[in-house]
Amino acid sequence: MRLFLKFTKMILNKRTKYTIVNLLIILTLLISGCTPKETTEKLSLDHNTNNNIDTVNQNSIKELKVHFIDVGQADCIFIDYEEYDILIDGGNNDDGNLVIDYLRKNNTDDIEILVATHPHEDHIGGLDNVIDNFKVENIIDSGKKSSSKTFKDYKESVTKEVKNGANLIYDKDMVFNLDKDIKFRIIETGDTYKDKNNSSVLTLLDYKDVEFIFTGDMEVESENKVLNKLEDIDILKVAHHGSSSSTCLKFLDKVKPEYAIISVGKNNEYGHPHNETLNKLFKKNIKVFRTDKQGTIVAITDGDNIKFNANPIGFNQKRIKDIVIQSIDLKNEIVLIKNKSKADVDLSGWKLISVKGDQIFNFPKGFMLKGNSTIKIVSGSYNKNLVKDNKDVLIWTKDYIWNNKGDKGKLIDKYGRVISEYPNN
Repeated sequence: MRLFLKFTKMILNKRTKYTIVNLLIILTLLISGCTPKETTEKLSLDHNTNNNIDTVNQNSIKELKVHFIDVGQADCIFIDYEEYDILIDGGNNDDGNLVIDYLRKNNTDDIEILVATHPHEDHIGGLDNVIDNFKVENIIDSGKKSSSKTFKDYKESVTKEVKNGANLIYDKDMVFNLDKDIKFRIIETGDTYKDKNNSSVLTLLDYKDVEFIFTGDMEVESENKVLNKLEDIDILKVAHHGSSSSTCLKFLDKVKPEYAIISVGKNNEYGHPHNETLNKLFKKNIKVFRTDKQGTIVAITDGDNIKFNANPIGFNQKRIKDIVIQSIDLKNEIVLIKNKSKADVDLSGWKLISVKGDQIFNFPKGFMLKGNSTIKIVSGSYNKNLVKDNKDVLIWTKDYIWNNKGDKGKLIDKYGRVISEYPNN
């Protein structure tokens, strides 16, 4: 201001030839120079605008990267878009320094949003270290508590960060607008579950035509409760390290992912990912990535296309080629299935399908077809003497299944693969 008065007095005393209009222009320039205009904004929660968090619009499309960091039998996801950094969970207690190093190598100076999905050690274990080493603007918490030392350490770090200006938000439906075309959504899943896994903070990332969903450890109970809040997505972070207690068919049918990432530890004591989950994913032709086999997985998108730093894993269950449909007697409704190998084969979960009749026979759980043996599957008005005390016969139904004018049979294994067809043409 002193500089402004001195400059004005100099102009008037020298009787310069500036007109009043010229003077007004100069004054306007000087005043605007005293108050520099900000060119960027930080994320801030506006409680009066439907919980939306707005940021400055960007002039050009940029790549967004989602890092599924390999932290063993745990979860840690890092979302990187220009100056915006989001961290979902922080691995186990021993992973704190690993996560910090990873963030620093990716030029992270602060964290705009940190999500603690739920208070289990394999999700919040390293978060206290992260919070202590980075400025965090917004902390999203499930609101669930634990008596563990891990949770106590996490809460102490959160409390300190809140005193330094961080927003602590207990999960509820809200949207963070990272850019004009990028939204990070928090979806309320409910807080009344007995199992803390079901109260995991559920988040979605939407960049133009590409959508991610991050599920924490949510299980079937909460999956079913939020179906009406979900839509088609592209990339699924598989819940609970691929446990069979999560990723139900209704959920998969609703979100219809093209890719699935499983964050899981090598040779873990829980047997994750469970075969039941893998079977569901492979049957739906979902491309699967696993941190235990491929390390850190990075998905990169411009909002239209997606690329990864690795290739999806192949289906690693050996196809059994020695179980064949040997014959189908359409008139007498008898199907003969043979095991041409010497080894006994468990046919639990296998199916025999009548193609034209669109009928399915499910093999009984625990049914073993012995090596070099055959089994008859009968339907319709079969000969009772044929099945009486005959262990080599399975009864399908008394209804007629096969089309006498021509029908094809398919034998499907428990992974949904066609093993044999008859006739084979």
